[in-house]
Amino acid sequence: MRIPQKDLWLCPLNFSAHWILVIVIWSKKVLVLIDPLGNEINYVWRVQQNWSLFLKKFIPEEEEAQWNTWVMHHCNQQDSSSCGVLILMFAKEFLNTRTIDAVKTSAEDVANMRLQIASTLLQYQGAM
Repeated sequence: MRIPQKDLWLCPLNFSAHWILVIVIWSKKVLVLIDPLGNEINYVWRVQQNWSLFLKKFIPEEEEAQWNTWVMHHCNQQDSSSCGVLILMFAKEFLNTRTIDAVKTSAEDVANMRLQIASTLLQYQGAM
């Protein structure tokens, strides 16, 4: 398996029907955890363990590096079904600004993003 040589990875992860976002910043040796519900502490250990196993298997020379885990401030999910949409909103904002604190999580904001996602998918329907 060839590992992409990019400094920034956006990794959506699903834990028991709940999506979180992990941003890997190679140059800083940092894993940024973003849980739309704001419970990042519940995922730190599992993400660190999985990352360590990944490094051991695919990039052994990186295994000994000290990786830190950060949490970014953000607005929390307002319902029980928008985590997937919100991690896309967080990812988009992070790519544009390197922050996520401007992401709004109201029902209206999430509904608007759902429409944008649907519109984008329809635009590329049959493109492959």
